[in-house]
Amino acid sequence: MPADTPPAPPAEAAAEASPHAGGPAAQARSGTRHAPSRLRRLWWLPGATAFALLRLPSFVEPHWYTDEAGYAATGREMLSGKLPYKDIWNNKPPLHLATVGSVVHTLGSTETALHLLTFVFAAIALAAVAYVARHLFVPWKAATAVLVTGVMLGLPLFDAELILPESLLIAPASWVAAIVIVRLHERRTAGNLWPVAAGLLAATALCYQQTALVDTAAVGLILLVHPAARPRHLLTYAATVVGATLAWAIPFAILVGPHTLWYALVGFYTGDYNASSLPGAHGPVLLGLLALCIAAAVAGAVLARFRSSSGGGWMLAVWAIATLTVPAAAQQPFAHFLGPTVVPVCLALVAGLPDRRDAWRSMLGNRARLLTAAPLVGGLLLAGVLARSAGVEWIPEGASSGMNTYRNLSTYYVGAFQAWTGQHTWSSWEAEWDLRAPADTAVSTWIREHGLAGHSAVVWSSDAWPYLLADLPVLLPTPPIYNNESLLQSNGGVTKRVAQLRPEIIVTEEDDLAYFSDIQPLLLSSYREVYRSTLDRVYIRSDLSVPSF
Repeated sequence: MPADTPPAPPAEAAAEASPHAGGPAAQARSGTRHAPSRLRRLWWLPGATAFALLRLPSFVEPHWYTDEAGYAATGREMLSGKLPYKDIWNNKPPLHLATVGSVVHTLGSTETALHLLTFVFAAIALAAVAYVARHLFVPWKAATAVLVTGVMLGLPLFDAELILPESLLIAPASWVAAIVIVRLHERRTAGNLWPVAAGLLAATALCYQQTALVDTAAVGLILLVHPAARPRHLLTYAATVVGATLAWAIPFAILVGPHTLWYALVGFYTGDYNASSLPGAHGPVLLGLLALCIAAAVAGAVLARFRSSSGGGWMLAVWAIATLTVPAAAQQPFAHFLGPTVVPVCLALVAGLPDRRDAWRSMLGNRARLLTAAPLVGGLLLAGVLARSAGVEWIPEGASSGMNTYRNLSTYYVGAFQAWTGQHTWSSWEAEWDLRAPADTAVSTWIREHGLAGHSAVVWSSDAWPYLLADLPVLLPTPPIYNNESLLQSNGGVTKRVAQLRPEIIVTEEDDLAYFSDIQPLLLSSYREVYRSTLDRVYIRSDLSVPSF
């Protein structure tokens, strides 16, 4: 596989060196020769353009995804002075909460502001793809890699536009691998600054989401087995990752307590949340298949070490297999779990394309190459099959476990145009995303219009958007009601806390009011309903009057 784009022909090089040589005719000929050269430099443009155009509806997307609201409300409270994991709870590392909270503090909680951030992070990840492709692939394959990745990150299939940890970690994680893979592929390994940079980026990705550990480990494996790497490179990289992570983990452990921090970042995931990942007798089978994926990645990496002509494709395959093990292990029906796999999988698949017509015949006749590729191809296929449990968004047929039976790409793209041009009412478009969205908008508007924004409140809903839309403080340990039930126990613990807090406002959502019904006696005894919009209701404490317009 070529290491780089072929150099310009001598004639072009001479023309570029002296663009003004000769008379007008010579200059015209020079300009003619320059045009193809300039076009070749824009090989990345189709992919970048596709990405930007496909992302446009995300800037007018309704407030509908509950996790976004949970992270944004928690981040807002954190930056307002509450100590995360103690005063305000979430199961994500602090950098993710601080990043989302800073957007809310600076630009507000509009989806335009939130999704502008994910657009930038995805663009940074796409730049890493272009960097890797430019150094590892021939021009047409490099352009293909950027185009395919740009389309996959631009489409909402993996919820990459939402401000979720997976949507942010892809930027630093992609550049960790890009720096290391290109350096090793080109044998430019002098000095220790590049493994330090890679280590800091890996620690940054870990501070966005714990699952970035697989990207970190995959790069560590590459540094361990690649013949161009030295032990000091791996040690420097590992020490940087560990040191940078401990730099924030130790202070937080001191402030909130080791057990509290451990539960938030590790224990929550190893407890009830992932209990369904290993269902009954299928648990050992799943673990065995995951171990087989990891063994295939290790075997392929070791075999590639002894083939000087193996190129950089094996490193991309190792990285892709590692990222696929996360959704494969979780076995949860959430499309965004596949988001971090988009960059490495697209690069690995494009790396497997033949550079020329006779490349397949040459490879099939080379037993050594087949022996090297077999475990990596097998591991990638197996991990991909296991990861299918996550499904995709906006294609109902591809959704997992009935998670999406009605939202489709027409809703996303055609609906956005119709709502923006006034052909479709905003509330009806919101309802096509989630029935709670127009209800949240209506009750939040009512609260603001009646001068109740900023008053003490509890949102008895899994959807925490009213906290943000109506500018209500979070009084409970965490915004979504289901996490409060986990933290304060479901035997009336949350209701007892609400009774102690005596909030002025309680906003309820129909399904959660039925599922977590222990709040109803408190509503009947101490509150009165003052407003209702489809699924949502607003209750005011009985001793208070409702301000007029």
